[in-house]
Amino acid sequence: MRNIIFKVHYKENICCTSKRSDFIETFKEDFPIVSDGIAQAISFTLGGQNGKEQSVSVKDDSNAHQVIMRSINAQKELTLNNELLQYKETGLTYSSSNDFNSKINQGIAFLKENGTTECKAFSLRKINIVDFVSNNMENEEVSTYDPLRELIAPYLLCMYEDFRSSNKFIKQNIYTIQFEENDYFLTIKYGYIISEKNASSSNIKGQIVIDLSLEKKSSCSIDILLSEELQKCHQELYNAFRWCISPKMFNMINEE
Repeated sequence: MRNIIFKVHYKENICCTSKRSDFIETFKEDFPIVSDGIAQAISFTLGGQNGKEQSVSVKDDSNAHQVIMRSINAQKELTLNNELLQYKETGLTYSSSNDFNSKINQGIAFLKENGTTECKAFSLRKINIVDFVSNNMENEEVSTYDPLRELIAPYLLCMYEDFRSSNKFIKQNIYTIQFEENDYFLTIKYGYIISEKNASSSNIKGQIVIDLSLEKKSSCSIDILLSEELQKCHQELYNAFRWCISPKMFNMINEE
């Protein structure tokens, strides 16, 4: 996994700004690199006889700071403002959902202590990237989607054969599927990106991408988010990942 991102949105709470020093103190040991900036409100207006003249105004809002805290290696990042708490891990820093959730629990504890009891929406996103190299020793063209065929479930690959005639020109080929149930939205993006290839397309380097996001677009209590919803999101994204991958990739993961 290359990235995992959690976001929770809540009703504006200016205590996040006024008490931000407490937030910084809570996390400074794990996130010593701190950026604390005043938010800016940007507005656009159209005027003139034809309504085509545009003006932009920028206004600082001292009641709306945004704090961004990072780990020493910059691979873990925590963001707080008056309407959003976000936690992100990148690279190989992610170890387990329990460890990831522990940081979120600390952040939400701060929100609860300062009067936020309900969230308006939240999301969990996991981006998986697998590097690949394909080559043909006889200098014959290699199909750009062959690595995908090895690692992605067969029922998700039916459309790729249609691109065989334009194979050598493909730079990126990613599909999106979105599922909706009640107020939950599951988005799956999968495919591949070509980063390098030679003139004959006999030697290709690239990445397979499986980008999974689960979002709940309705309010719930902060307590339910911690006790039920967050763990449910981890499980559903795992189920979605398992649905996307081939038996070969599943066995490769289990052998690690």
